[in-house]
Amino acid sequence: MRRKFRGLEVLLPFEQRVTLPAGQYFVSDLIGCSVFESPVFRHRRFFFACALAEIPKLLGTVNDVQIPGERFLGSPLLEVETSGGEI
Repeated sequence: MRRKFRGLEVLLPFEQRVTLPAGQYFVSDLIGCSVFESPVFRHRRFFFACALAEIPKLLGTVNDVQIPGERFLGSPLLEVETSGGEI
């Protein structure tokens, strides 16, 4: 029976979605979010995000999220619309 629905999307009303724990989000909640770029500095073998020296720069807005499928492994990729185009 599970194979009958393989590859199909399951849609349900927002009010019927499960409540996620604090700090976890649905992928659909990322669309429309602002993406910021913050400087990262390398010192020896460690990378540090600079939290105090500079204010993070607005990079763009999330337009879509590409989810890897069964044939392609990896993390979801954000499609971000910037002033210079999509990345």
